Amino acid sequence: MVKRRDVDAVIVHQVDRLSRDIVDLLVTVQSWLRAGIEIYAGDVGQIESENDIMLVIKGWQGGDERKKIRERSMRGKRAKALAGRVVGHRPPFGYKHARDKNGKVENFEIAEEEAQVVRLIYQWYVDGDEEGKRLSIAAIAKRLSEMKIPTPGERRAGYNRTRESGMWNVNEVLIVISDEVYAGVWRFGMRIGGSHNLRPPEEWITVNVPAIIDRTTWEAAQKQKSRNKAFAKRNAKHDYLLSGLLRCGECGSSMCGGYFGEHCYYSCNRANNHHAGLEKSCKARRIRADAIEVDIWDSVVNLFADTPELERLLRVAQEEELQTLDPKREELAAIEGMIVDAEHEAMEIGQALKRAVGIVGKKLAQDMANVNQRYEALQKRQAELQAEVNFVRLTDVAIEDAIRYAEDVRVGDRKRRL
Repeated sequence: MVKRRDVDAVIVHQVDRLSRDIVDLLVTVQSWLRAGIEIYAGDVGQIESENDIMLVIKGWQGGDERKKIRERSMRGKRAKALAGRVVGHRPPFGYKHARDKNGKVENFEIAEEEAQVVRLIYQWYVDGDEEGKRLSIAAIAKRLSEMKIPTPGERRAGYNRTRESGMWNVNEVLIVISDEVYAGVWRFGMRIGGSHNLRPPEEWITVNVPAIIDRTTWEAAQKQKSRNKAFAKRNAKHDYLLSGLLRCGECGSSMCGGYFGEHCYYSCNRANNHHAGLEKSCKARRIRADAIEVDIWDSVVNLFADTPELERLLRVAQEEELQTLDPKREELAAIEGMIVDAEHEAMEIGQALKRAVGIVGKKLAQDMANVNQRYEALQKRQAELQAEVNFVRLTDVAIEDAIRYAEDVRVGDRKRRL
């Protein structure tokens, strides 16, 4: 709404409701004010400049409070895990929370209806079905879907599911097979913050929880999973030239290669999913690999033979990549302007400090400290944005290298034919 200029004013309860990141706060306020939008906060009144001293102070307080809240929260969670209690608001599939007399979560307890599904998954995967045949993860997902067993997501309050009810996907089954919690071990602090980066194993905190399956079965499942993964790599029957590159023209989903009869085809993952027939899926037909691969390859060869057209398309792609960086460039320009303003402000305060005494000197010293903090934060964000803006794949050098490579390929092709 702000970008469309549908807004005359923005009103927030407090400054920290607008942003708790001081740089983001200053940039946002500056851009909105320049767009002619009035900004009001209940704790400071109307904000008329990004350099408003009360705005800056409240911004720093909000940022500091966010850090303190996170630190206190993490300390409390870690202490709770070290005391042998589980942490978190959502129990894994197959469990529910066990609470103390005050209603606080202590551990997990088995939710028997879901636990029966967990045991069934491990039985099919490790020991086999009623005929003794081990089922793959995909086959397990299909069988659970055929049985219309509610998925883990459907059992969560407020979860908005996009697929039809009871349709399990491969990832949901894989999580059940891989999670050690089902063998009685729950771990806290495995990842660094909200990232996917793992901490060293010695920093993990282990909490014992009720086991749904025995340790031997869980370890057998992990070995089976490793064998299946290695077998899938060895069992590839064809090198798919366009693997991971094709998209379905009907629904936009990715396409994968596979043998059907005597020939290799590319087919839409939705049309070829393991639930086809159980739910609505894409009706796109398969495409013969030996037809589309030759067609795509001929297009690439023709493109490499036409250097002006190759360069034109590369320049178009370069422009599209650069356009995605425009918001970052705008933010970088704003921050660079704020850095200049902070430098001027620091010089003025420094000159005034030479003459100031008493309470005036103390006030100016505090102002200088605030300017220094703001300046350091702006410089840090400037360096981050500069690195992001400078990371461009289709640089002029990269385009020149691609054109030179195309010319070398043509020369080599002519020599080969001669």
